[in-house]
Parts: sequence; structure tokens; C-alpha cells
Amino acid sequence: MKTVEYPALGAADEPLVDRYAVGLGTDAARVLAYLRLRLDRPDTAGEPATRLDIRIGTGLSRGAVGDALDRLGDLGLVSETSVRRHESGRPPQAWTTDASVTPRRAYECHANRLLDQTGTAADEPGSGPDKPPTADGDPFSVALNWHPNALHAPLYAGLAGDHYSDGGLEVTFDPRTGSGAALDAVAAGEVDAALVGAATFVAAAPPDVVPLGLLYERAMAVLYATHDSFGGPFERVRQLRGRRVGMSVGSETARLARLLLSQVDTLEAVDIVDIGGEEREALRSGRVDAVTGQISDPDRITDGTVETVPVAEQFPLYGPVLVAREATLTERPSALHAFLVGTMCGWADAADSPGEAVASVPGVDADDTGARTTVERAIEEFGFDRSHGWGVHDEDGWLRLRTALAQVEGS
Repeated sequence: MKTVEYPALGAADEPLVDRYAVGLGTDAARVLAYLRLRLDRPDTAGEPATRLDIRIGTGLSRGAVGDALDRLGDLGLVSETSVRRHESGRPPQAWTTDASVTPRRAYECHANRLLDQTGTAADEPGSGPDKPPTADGDPFSVALNWHPNALHAPLYAGLAGDHYSDGGLEVTFDPRTGSGAALDAVAAGEVDAALVGAATFVAAAPPDVVPLGLLYERAMAVLYATHDSFGGPFERVRQLRGRRVGMSVGSETARLARLLLSQVDTLEAVDIVDIGGEEREALRSGRVDAVTGQISDPDRITDGTVETVPVAEQFPLYGPVLVAREATLTERPSALHAFLVGTMCGWADAADSPGEAVASVPGVDADDTGARTTVERAIEEFGFDRSHGWGVHDEDGWLRLRTALAQVEGS
């Protein structure tokens, strides 16, 4: 009797799996990372892996391995062959990859998928009316939904890591005062792309602007209160009945808060106070009992006990989305493709090194532990479903948001 040894992914390999997962989802990422790492082992270099090898090496089930191999094969990231290990019998199927299949290569494939999601006819990246990048890079401007902050870390990490310039782009970020202003900028052709809240995008419904990818898959709006302002613990939305809730009426967070309140039959039972962007001051002064904000806002209150109820916990909705005009998709598909690839690279960097990502954001202190915590939480809790990779959205998700928003806006 002989013993057969199989190499398997270990803890030290998980960072590579996580990087591939940004563009592939976890199962396909595990399979691709396993095949890629086999190339670096003297005992497996050049030897294709059978389905059994892959199952043992990744810890995945037979079905999960099969689905992952099908997807990777469709993307051209793995190649299928056979391997003879015995003199008799049919040689088993086997798969391999090559050293060129880096995480960035996976992101390039995933960016094609994201552009296909737009439903807009466009030439393949690299063809059509696109102009080749200049020696100094192809200028590409992006309107942000607010002043630079920790939630923009994946974008600025893409810039700091030269991931956009690697794709031939010279990216500049143009901060605006809210999602509405960012959406107006891209619709007017002032910028090439914009980051806007999904609820604002749906509410405005510009006819020639389409979603490219979700920077965060789940909305990060919260309702929060201090013990002093609320008179005790704040744990459930229905506790707001008969209370004053402060929000900047018309803002992204206000729309999401109204959606949440309506879903638990509480919207008509609260007194909404328009506080014009002064949430924390309104809370401290006692003008309101609770306020709306983003996940990072409650952390800025250090003189009291703060409790939050995230919108996404009660009613899953899309978070900030990158959008562009249909005309840009038609005229500059290669630029949009490179922008999505660079953003995925930045996302992977931020997930791997949140401290460095925070340091790349203008105006944010590199030693701000609260900002680092915000990045870590945003990526882990609101980032993307690990089954399909970053940025993915579908019509069902948009229809759910559109229907819910229409009911609230019309009430």
C-alpha cells in the first residue's frame, strides 16, 4: 500500500484567493489560485490537476469545483487536457493555468461582464472609436458623491497603486456635494463617470445614464441615536414611533431612511425634521431624537453612547454605484473597461491593507483608526456577495429599489 500526497491551499494562500475573488467570486477564485500556485511547486509545476486534485486542494465539493471550472473555462483562464497516471484505463480530465493569469487578468474578464450588464451596445474594449492612450495617459474624470472620505478608499487606492495608469488612464476625482450633484455632472457630460447613491440614481432616472458596477453592493445608510437623546437604548426602528427623526430631506440617506421606516410601517408615525446636513449638532442639541447618516458618522460622536440600525439589515438595497452615459460606453469602451479594472485592483488593495488605503485619501489622517475601521467594515459587511464578485447588479435588484422608492416618494 502506498501513500499519495496532495498539495492543498493553506492560510498563507488566502490573500491570493481574496484577490482573485474580487473578479470571480470565492469558489472560482479558490480553484484558480490553487492551479496558479501549483506552478510554483517543484513537484507539481507543469502537471495538470485532476478534478480530485482540485477538490482536495481547495476543499470544495464536486459540484462547486465543476461550476468553477466551467466558469473559468468560459473566461479562458484555465485550459483543459488529460493526464495519464496509469498504463490502462481512460486518462482523466485535468486542468491547468499559466503565470499570466494574474488577479488583474481575472478583473479584465470580469470588467467585460460588467460592461455587458449595461445592456448598451458598445464595441469590445480596444476596438471602435476609442483612441489609443497617449504617452501621458488618457484623461478620465470621475465625480464623487461627497468630499473624499474613507468610503472612497478603494478608488483612491486604485490611484495610489497606479492601477489606472497601468490601464492607460490618467484618472482624476472631482468631489461634488451629494449624489444628486455627481449624477448631474455625468448626465451633463462634465465628467466621464460618477459615483452616486443607488436610490438617487433610481429617483432621478436619467434616460441616457447607465450603471457600470456597484462600489458597495449594500446601502450603508443608518439611523442612529445617543442614549441621552433617545432616553435609552435604540435597537429597533419601531422604537422611533412618536419620535423626531432628523434628516437632510432629498438626500440619499434620507431616501433610504424613509424606505426603511415605510417597510416597518413607521414612516407615518414619526416627525421628520429637515436639518440640512447638521445631523450630529441636531442630535446633541436635543432638536431631534435620532438622525440619518452613513456608517462612519456615528463614530464621530465621542461624547456619548451611540447605537445604530443599518438600513441594509432590515431591507437590503444597493449601495453607491458607478455610472456613465451611454454615449461614453459607445465612444470610450476601453477607457471604461480600464477604469473598472483599476477600481477592482484598488478594492483588492483596500481589503488587503486598509490602513494604506486610508492614507491614500486626500484630507484623511493616515493614523485615523476610525477611518480604517470604516474601510474594514464597509468592505466586509457591505462590499459584495462572495458568490459572484465585485460590482454585480441585476434588473431584479433595481426593480425592487425602484418599486419601493416609488411607493415612498408617492406617499
